[in-house]
Amino acid sequence: MLVLFIITLMLIFSTILLYHLNTSVAQFDKMEAVIQSESAAEMGVEYYRAHVEKMVNEAEGNRFDKALLEQSLNRFEKIDLDDSTFVEIDLTSIEERTDSYIITFRVKGTAHGNESVLDDQTITISF
Repeated sequence: MLVLFIITLMLIFSTILLYHLNTSVAQFDKMEAVIQSESAAEMGVEYYRAHVEKMVNEAEGNRFDKALLEQSLNRFEKIDLDDSTFVEIDLTSIEERTDSYIITFRVKGTAHGNESVLDDQTITISF
């Protein structure tokens, strides 16, 4: 009788333990997807800034034409990082001032179905 009681208790506790283990794994996977999507979005911001910086360096101090700048910066659609992680960059606006352009853009990082969006990112090009 005691052996049957011990076996029953072990089955109950192992079921509870397996349930908590399964929940922990699911929570870990979800947090990992959130972290990866945030990192992908931040990588997209840095990538876009590096692209703009490269354009400025290649221009060698010449003033950009706004239409040409918009055409060049608006060509980004979707950058695949791996099978389930990608970055989308959308040009929001280019504001022309007397001595600079202010570029506003939006970046969306997606990883394993989870999305992180960084709105209203800006780059200033001075000339």
